[in-house]
Amino acid sequence: MLLATAVAPFVAASEHLLLADDLSLRPVEVVALEDDLLTVRDAGGVRTLPLASVFALLAETPAGRTTAAPPRPAALLLLAGGQRLHGMPGVASEDEVAGDALRWRHPWLGELEVPIERVREVRLPAWTGDADTDAERTGGVDEASDRVELANGDALSGFVLGIAAEVEIEVAASGDRPRSVSVPIERVARVLVRSQAPPRSGRRAWFHERTVIDLDRFAIAEGGTVVLTTPLERTSTKPVAVELRDLAAVAFSRERWWPLGALEPAEVSGPPTRWRVPAPRELEPRAALGLGAIEAWGPLEVRWELPEAGMGFAAELELPEDARAWADLACVIESGGREVFRRRLDDANPRADLRVELPGRDLVLRIEDTGNGPIEDRVILRRARLARP
Repeated sequence: MLLATAVAPFVAASEHLLLADDLSLRPVEVVALEDDLLTVRDAGGVRTLPLASVFALLAETPAGRTTAAPPRPAALLLLAGGQRLHGMPGVASEDEVAGDALRWRHPWLGELEVPIERVREVRLPAWTGDADTDAERTGGVDEASDRVELANGDALSGFVLGIAAEVEIEVAASGDRPRSVSVPIERVARVLVRSQAPPRSGRRAWFHERTVIDLDRFAIAEGGTVVLTTPLERTSTKPVAVELRDLAAVAFSRERWWPLGALEPAEVSGPPTRWRVPAPRELEPRAALGLGAIEAWGPLEVRWELPEAGMGFAAELELPEDARAWADLACVIESGGREVFRRRLDDANPRADLRVELPGRDLVLRIEDTGNGPIEDRVILRRARLARP
């Protein structure tokens, strides 16, 4: 039994937001998580919730406190499906032979062995590109081949056989007979591997220092210690202990809900007088849970195709402060040919909460001008999220 007597008094500036299975968000103080029961303190007191009713916990920076951006990692491993591990390749010696698994040393997970088929990208110290861009977003992986990019700007395309003291890749040669090429790892800037993302499911944790890992076991003790295990193969079999304050977010039952940013728009259109209609853009591509702010410029209409009908949709709508002097618009949501939400936003009413059921298998966002002409008619969708019925 979890006791409430040792819990500090609840304050309004709580440091976590709880995302419930009805897509509502509320501030809570996390007390403990054990045996699929989450104990929190909120404005109503201490309560214990079945974890099946909770989609996620998200750390919230209290007013007046700033969070410094983590330093650029020396090397970064991205897995198919979105796990991120900074650290360095765990090469034992220059004589080590590349195999079908990559050894990786993470600062607090220790040494890992990751099958090459699960690797999406490896960025090494010679890589100078954008540290916050994933290969999935840039189209950096050719559908037909893997790619090894060298520090001098050259590149090899083919099939990556292994990554160790040397990166080994099979490339096409004359007469279409492939040949194996080995490159010392210190000469390599980046390795891109053609790999398939697994289905979205289970639990995942995001940490402030940008590690993102899937979870097997996850528990929170009343003192604020998080104990976890991961399905990643570690040399050590001991659970990992970290502090709750190091955790940016944790998601549960990911197969039941999605961030809107995980879906690509099927159509983006605008009025004939608008010669260029930009698609909505993510302002925080590395946000925990994938719930970064999305900016949409009107007038426009955006349509997303959904996995099924009857899904829930929620977001917080906001006019950017620097647009409020001129912005005057209607934000409209449609699904299955029906309008389910309409709200006018202007300087007097710059924010609105949105939570609706979508009857069809699509989500349509339309931004209409309602005054002052289409000047600065842009909307920020914060924490836009979808859930299965």
